Amino acid sequence: TGGERSEEARFRPGQVILGHYTVGRQLGRGGMGTVYLAKDDVSGQEVAVKALPAALARERDIRERFVQEARALAAMDHPNIVPLVTFAQEGDDRFLVMKYIAGESLDARIRRLGVLPPEHARKVLRAVLSALGFAHARGVIHRDVKPSNVIIEGDLAGEHRVFLVDWGIAKKESGDQRLTQTGMLMGTPQYMSPEQISGHAIDGRSDLYAAGLILFEMLTGRPPFDAQKTFTVLRMHVEDPVPDVRAARGTPLPDDLVAMTQLLLRKDPTERPDDATAAIGMLAGTGALPLPRVTPRVTPRETPRTTSVPAPEPTAAPVAMPTDPPLVPTLASSAAAAAAQSTADPLDDPSMDEIRAVRPKRAALWLATLTVAGTVAAVAWGVQSGRIELSGGDATASTDAGGDAPDTDAATISMLLA
Repeated sequence: TGGERSEEARFRPGQVILGHYTVGRQLGRGGMGTVYLAKDDVSGQEVAVKALPAALARERDIRERFVQEARALAAMDHPNIVPLVTFAQEGDDRFLVMKYIAGESLDARIRRLGVLPPEHARKVLRAVLSALGFAHARGVIHRDVKPSNVIIEGDLAGEHRVFLVDWGIAKKESGDQRLTQTGMLMGTPQYMSPEQISGHAIDGRSDLYAAGLILFEMLTGRPPFDAQKTFTVLRMHVEDPVPDVRAARGTPLPDDLVAMTQLLLRKDPTERPDDATAAIGMLAGTGALPLPRVTPRVTPRETPRTTSVPAPEPTAAPVAMPTDPPLVPTLASSAAAAAAQSTADPLDDPSMDEIRAVRPKRAALWLATLTVAGTVAAVAWGVQSGRIELSGGDATASTDAGGDAPDTDAATISMLLA
């Protein structure tokens, strides 16, 4: 764009800014300005200069965030945070001058290697958590933890240093709310926490979620939630379960790294470690805190089998009911039962014939008795309550004073007595 071309023309290689910094090549560009390699003509030291050009400095929010980044860096002296050299203004332009780290971004290293060895991933994670723990203890939340903001200097198999950079949208937990207005999403969609996406209040545990995303990507070569549409990615962070890191990698992984991935990526921030120091303690080898249990890895054990069999609970003896029995036993049915008994095969067991004849009769008599008793009780209640009027031996269902439909029970009784 025209703004980018004018900025490149103003900050060209060989140009001297702030009196003694000679601009070199461009190192990177972001929403909060452009970073250049420069040389301090006084000390000969190489530095990284982040320039906020006048066009962006006119935006109050951007200008205040730039100043906020300078203050955050000035307050943090930590081995895993790039130190600030100075913050200065020249004309309408503002500059952050930082120590230059001649390293490779974690994002570039993952693209180059595909996946990191587990022990290398552990070293990077511990360094990122250490930087976050230091910042969180001072009330600073990074809000944009991602692989491109992690710089690795040296070989992770030997001498190395890991830095967490770009504190441009860092936020004080009690900072100016104008810089985080409702409806504004600050961060990179692929590395935002569910609470950050939902617009809820965030604390250091939001950064821990992003650290978990970095760990997953170091171990598998890809972020756990990825899609072409930004909205889909945001929804996945809020709703979708975390993919199995072992399955995504395809090779065995140390239990503590698998557990740490699952723990840092919990949707509910209260289920994550309380702070970065606690998370470091959960990594193997420190012994500060017990290793968290990971649900997908828990295999339920079978209940030991025993030779003793518990006695069954007593149940009522089954009653052999006849097919379509008459509601009230009649003399004809009794006579038929007697005839059936008299004509029984002499080879049959007499005791069994008696049981077959007596059980149906007893069941039918009990059923008839209960039916008549229930009917009489219902009629008595209906007459007493005024719901049934007896006239000429007929039962008529009455309606309520409000004109409701006839009562179902009363209508049923009317049919039984008809």
